[in-house]
Amino acid sequence: MDPLSVAGSIAGLISLSDTIFRKLYHYVKDVKNAEKEVQDLKNEVAALNGVLHNLHLIAQDLETSSLQDISIRPDHINSCLATLYQLDEKMNKAAIFDKGKIRATVHKLSWPFKSVNAKKFLEDIRSHRNYLNFALSADTMAALLQCLSKQDQLLSNVVGLETRLRDKQNIDTKIVVNAERRKILDNFLSVNPEDSFRTNTRIRHATTGFWLTRTDEFTKWMQGSNLHLWLSGIPGAGKTILSSLIIQQCLKQAADDRAVAFFYCDYKNSRSQDMVQILSSLTSQLARQHESCFQLLKDYDVELRPQHQLRRSPEVQELIELLRNMSKLFEDVRLIVDGIDECNENAGEVARQLRSLGNDHAAISMCLLSRDELDIRTELQAPMCDHIEIEAHTEDVEHYVRTEIEDTLGKKKLRLKSNDLKDEIIHQLVTRAKGM
Repeated sequence: MDPLSVAGSIAGLISLSDTIFRKLYHYVKDVKNAEKEVQDLKNEVAALNGVLHNLHLIAQDLETSSLQDISIRPDHINSCLATLYQLDEKMNKAAIFDKGKIRATVHKLSWPFKSVNAKKFLEDIRSHRNYLNFALSADTMAALLQCLSKQDQLLSNVVGLETRLRDKQNIDTKIVVNAERRKILDNFLSVNPEDSFRTNTRIRHATTGFWLTRTDEFTKWMQGSNLHLWLSGIPGAGKTILSSLIIQQCLKQAADDRAVAFFYCDYKNSRSQDMVQILSSLTSQLARQHESCFQLLKDYDVELRPQHQLRRSPEVQELIELLRNMSKLFEDVRLIVDGIDECNENAGEVARQLRSLGNDHAAISMCLLSRDELDIRTELQAPMCDHIEIEAHTEDVEHYVRTEIEDTLGKKKLRLKSNDLKDEIIHQLVTRAKGM
């Protein structure tokens, strides 16, 4: 996660903690006999806010330096966000934080949490604060060392290597590739999904989609074998953006015996809607990850070029059989295909062929993403696939909106008279997104 993403994500986190602190402050102020846990919670949120502001300053400072990584990671921000959203949701459900209502019914007020819940939030927020404070110390020291050290280039190279090892974003080519081999691999990769993956990874907001990784269905899929997952949602729900997160999660587990391959169907590219191109791309990717897989691809390429004859085109059933044979060389193979619905009238057929590829093969686990259309659902519904219906997750949308508003305010492109107005703008934008 680069410093720019960190700074933006922390800004959104600060915006949320500011809102929670104001609510707690007004409650404690208006309810003079407020329980001690409430006052402690208010103080703990204030302490967390102080750490976040300092961490934000460090992240901004590192944006302009050659040190392109800091200690805080997206999952750390997301974990803190999840706790604050839970706290904010419970307070909002209590519906006692409107000042007018508080003053009118102050004698009837009682803190909406049981003591044990307040204590749990206190512990969680304190834990987040301690961790972030540790990251702050580490990053302050990193910035100081960079300023003092005469070996900036060495430090940058080491950090860059650590980042590449930790945030793997491409399929490793594990075979020796010469000109002849590259030609064979490229013959089956006329539609390369790498650019789409990098683009979607780049535009995905740092914490977007982490809710998916915590679902039972996704956890089961990541840990199991010969399991299939179908994610469906309306246009604009963020399916393609989520696919980049899924691919990243799979790449983190890639090893000599664990392969990953993926593909993006795109309505703007008719070739990407062709089943032969989809399967060919997957075979080329697997062939790069195992010598014996490449040999299978090479043998098939020879079959396509009979002596003294023109090269014929691959056929769907041949490619499916090739993929199944390749997959036998691994303990686990993850195949991710996004945008099946973008194959238009061929969508049902693409779903059917992918279904036949994944049926009863011990090593293959597929994750398929599309709109919920009848011809696709017919092929991918249970028991073939576990199903997750997705929409733009409220917490993802709110964090994105908060981050963008704080950035706009920081650049003086927006001026607001009060924090209440800012909270109302955020509420309206999130509410009216309607799952998009």
